Amino acid sequence: MRLASDGLPRFTDNFVRLLGLHRLSQHFTAQLLEVSEATMSAWMNGKSQPSLGKAIGIADLFQVSTDRLMGAEFTDLLANELADPDRFERVEARIKRGLTPLKSV
Repeated sequence: MRLASDGLPRFTDNFVRLLGLHRLSQHFTAQLLEVSEATMSAWMNGKSQPSLGKAIGIADLFQVSTDRLMGAEFTDLLANELADPDRFERVEARIKRGLTPLKSV
């Protein structure tokens, strides 16, 4: 498991920052991803990581690759993927729609 500079797993660091970037609450995101708030809390606190299926769904939600979500430094994600305004708008549109296509996760 790769760790971020704060000692948390990189997934945790990236996930929490992505939630903040898109102004998503823990409760709403748990509903979107069809997981419990306890599961969300464990992911956000670095106590567990998502299954492969859920990681793929999270990566799809935020329009980044699963490998990058799980292993890249956030500053690298920010510079290379997240700075793309089209990607940001696609994610925002999916969030506003309630993310109905994510049922396969």
